[in-house]
Amino acid sequence: MRQAQIIATGEVINVDTSIESKNGTLWHVFNTQTYIFEKELRFFNLSQVEDFIETWHPDFHHCDEIAWIDDLACLLDDEGDDEKLARIRHNWGSKPSDWIRNKMKLEIDVFARSLTNYYRNLYGNATSED
Repeated sequence: MRQAQIIATGEVINVDTSIESKNGTLWHVFNTQTYIFEKELRFFNLSQVEDFIETWHPDFHHCDEIAWIDDLACLLDDEGDDEKLARIRHNWGSKPSDWIRNKMKLEIDVFARSLTNYYRNLYGNATSED
């Protein structure tokens, strides 16, 4: 599955399979019966960001925020189980729009901590405020 943005609307969607047609490549929108031409989409490559975070986050493998991001992503991609759903609802509410907002906040925070750690390793004390 890949994430893409519909260029005309800015909407972010998940696409899962593609088919070739005489007018170009069509991508299937996950969990729908809709297909969109590839030329109408902008694809994301988040693997580089995820690799950066895994490398530079000071406590990646034991970080609660990372675990929450993973749980929220699973539910938003319809891959969560009942236990995960109950845990998310208890901590983040029952509306998927709230889950998305909270996932974004967590991801921004985790990326910022990773970037700070990267610069500290690169420049040492020069990154701290005087």
